[in-house]
Amino acid sequence: MRPEATLRPPGRVRLEGWDRLRVIAALDTVGSHVAGKHVFFGFGLPLFLMLAVALGVSKGEPRPTGRFVRRRVDRLLVPWAFWSLLFVGERALYAQRHGQAAFGWAKPEMWLYGPRIHLWFLSLILVGGVVA
Repeated sequence: MRPEATLRPPGRVRLEGWDRLRVIAALDTVGSHVAGKHVFFGFGLPLFLMLAVALGVSKGEPRPTGRFVRRRVDRLLVPWAFWSLLFVGERALYAQRHGQAAFGWAKPEMWLYGPRIHLWFLSLILVGGVVA
């Protein structure tokens, strides 16, 4: 076992270097949203996307496709659907209160990313992981 690796539940190895990269990605992304500037020169989002796809397919032996897709759906599609429904409800209520059509704000391309553009990465990771 490598020194930077620690054991997780039976047989699962945790590589601390990957966790450090996740922290860098998170700090850069959060910094861009909170302070309006990147902490690590804009590497956060591309790094986050690469890690999300790479770590999903980095197992020694590939998992059966059905199990892999099911797990990805549970971890990505379910949160995407939850937040999408929440945002759709919020936007519909806002439109109703302001005398607008409840779904007048909807655009055809939203089926790719949901009711808010900020949710695009979940569907990209889901598709990218399955394709990879």
